[in-house]
Amino acid sequence: MKISVDHPSIGKIVYDENFWSGKKSLTVNDIPAEKVSKNEFLINGEKAVIKGCNPFGVTLFYADQTIQISPKPKIYEYVLAILPILHFIHLFSFHIF
Repeated sequence: MKISVDHPSIGKIVYDENFWSGKKSLTVNDIPAEKVSKNEFLINGEKAVIKGCNPFGVTLFYADQTIQISPKPKIYEYVLAILPILHFIHLFSFHIF
C-alpha cells in the first residue's frame, strides 16, 4: 500500500509497504531513500527510522522530527471490523449441530 504525505519542511514523503512480503520503501521528494536495515533508511546522509505497519499506524522518525505517515486505528474501528465475523459465526453455529 502506497501512502503519500506532504510535510511542510521535508517535502513529499511516499511510503510503500508490500502487504504479503512486508518490504518497505521510502521516497522523499521523488528521491528513493537508501535502505540500511528492515526499518532504517538514509535520507541525504541522515538516518530515518520507520516504526509500525500499515494496519496499525506508521510513524517516521527523521531529523529530530516525528512524522505520522498513517494514523493508528481507534478501538471502535477494531470492534466494527470484528463484529461481522462474530455475527457470521453466531448465525451459522446453530445450523451445524
